[in-house]
Amino acid sequence: MKNLIKLDTAEQRKDFIQTTEPGVYTGLNVDDEEIMVLVDSRAGMIVKTIHTAKPNWYEVVYYDEDGYQEGVTYEHIQS
Repeated sequence: MKNLIKLDTAEQRKDFIQTTEPGVYTGLNVDDEEIMVLVDSRAGMIVKTIHTAKPNWYEVVYYDEDGYQEGVTYEHIQS
């Protein structure tokens, strides 16, 4: 996976969305938390993060194709 450290701005996220093959990518964020990134180069991306403080939940952040945040939800992780 590309270096997710450089996804701090809408411009950086837009570049990532447009240059990354559509798919699902997993890894760790800069805080060593597990993440899953679902990329659709025409529609944007979804970033699911398991925060250390809430290990049974995904924080789900939706970004449009230009890298702007559209919303945040939480999803319970099924065991």
